[in-house]
Order: sequence, then structure tokens, then C-alpha cells
Amino acid sequence: MTETPFFFPGRDRELFAVLHEPTSTSAGGAFLFCAPYGEEKLWTHLVYVSFARELARRGLTVLRFDYRGSGDSEGDSEEATPDACLEDIRNALGVLRERCAAGVSLGLLGLRFGATLAALAAETEDDVRQVVLWHPILRGAPYAQELLRMNLATQIAQYREVREDRDVLVKAMKDGRTVNVDGYEMSLAGYEQMGAIDLLASPRRSGARCLVAEVAPRSRPAAGADIARFAALYAEGTAVLSVEEPFWKEIKPLYARAERLFADTLGWMEPVSHAV
Repeated sequence: MTETPFFFPGRDRELFAVLHEPTSTSAGGAFLFCAPYGEEKLWTHLVYVSFARELARRGLTVLRFDYRGSGDSEGDSEEATPDACLEDIRNALGVLRERCAAGVSLGLLGLRFGATLAALAAETEDDVRQVVLWHPILRGAPYAQELLRMNLATQIAQYREVREDRDVLVKAMKDGRTVNVDGYEMSLAGYEQMGAIDLLASPRRSGARCLVAEVAPRSRPAAGADIARFAALYAEGTAVLSVEEPFWKEIKPLYARAERLFADTLGWMEPVSHAV
């Protein structure tokens, strides 16, 4: 396995990426990893790296990359609107196609809002044959409100009171300001684009096989109703419940690997993903 860091051109920003390539490519196939939003990208970095290496050991090529305004890519964090991130995903898929053999089977993998973006990107990329969605954000509006609550929590920690409530924050964005969410700036465009997303609104156009994995700290008989309903929107969708801690948050155990989630994902993947 080799790991190659490099930059590639986005529309108007240089984007950072790492390509994980197997020693043997007999298994074929390639995956683009779509990172979650904000601090969740930080907390899940080791899990992403570990799974990228796991797939590379099994003969698949993996490209991880940073959206504009995040990680080591150029730009400011407020530039990373959903529409801009989707454009970055499309550019990253183009790079992955160039780095792989012609006709290779492509896949997308994402976690949380990264899974939301992966699902949206798959709708317009006909050569994406597999989509792995780890605990996707199905409705953007509640998630956008969750991000605003993070700002309120920061105010309480800093000032012991809320000085700008949710309405004031939204007005500030409408007036051209940005809102800070755990160190990342959110613009009105990002807030409104996020709020308009509803993955449950219509059947998926994508013909890809899709795994939708709900992550929960305790076992239940099956994945939740919304996860199952979303998976059913695909012609070939599978919903699973993976028992893991919410490793996209700051929790006590160090999460370098999500073993049950990895096993559920590898078990679902096509037979070509077996060890070589």
C-alpha cells in the first residue's frame, strides 16, 4: 500500500488530498471519502484513515480530501457551503478517475453531513456504483438548527448567558455576517442550502447499491424507521444498525477504528472487496 499526499485544482481553490493505493489492484474498485462537517471531521479523522487503509489492503483505491476552507485546502470556512462542497466532490471524483484504470467501479463513502453530500453527489454521477452512508443527516433543517445551538452553547460557556439568540444569529447572516460554529464560520448561503436538504423527499435517481448505516451505542432489533425508509428509496438499498459510540463527537474513548461499523460495511461490499 502507498499513500500519496497532493493538491489538486478546484474551481478557484487548491484542494488537499491523500491517495491510498493498494500494492495489488486485483480487487479493483475505488472509493472517494466525503468528510463530515466542521469539528466532526477532526474527531473522525483516525477512523477515516483506518478504513481507507483497510480498503487499500483489500485491493481498492481510496481518495480522501479536504473541502475548500477546511483541513489543508485553500479558502475560508464560510466558503464550504453544501453547493461548493458538492462541486469539490465532483472535482475529486474526476481526479480519482484519472488515477484509476478506465472503467473502474467507483464508490462514495461519507459520514454524517459528509454522507448527505455523498448521497446528493451520487445522483448526478452515473458511474458511481456503490454508496456507503454512515449515519447520514437526512433532513438539513434540524441539523442547521443544531449548528446554531452550538453557537449558543459557546456563548453560555464564554459569557454565562446567551447574548445573541437564534433569531439574532439568523438576522446577522442575512445582514452579511457569518456565524461561528465551533471555530468554523457559517454564511447565510451555507445555512439556507443546508436547510433546504431533505433526503427523504423523493426516490433516489442513482442506480448505485447503497448501504445506510445507523450508528448507535446500544443494540436494537433494527435501524430506525427513517434510516430504513431512506434505504428503501434506492433500487438496491440496505439499512443496518452498527453498534458504536458516536465517534464524531468528543468522547472519552479514543476512536481510531470503528470495528463493528467496518465489519458491517465490508460485509455489505461486493465480493471483490475481500482480502487479496
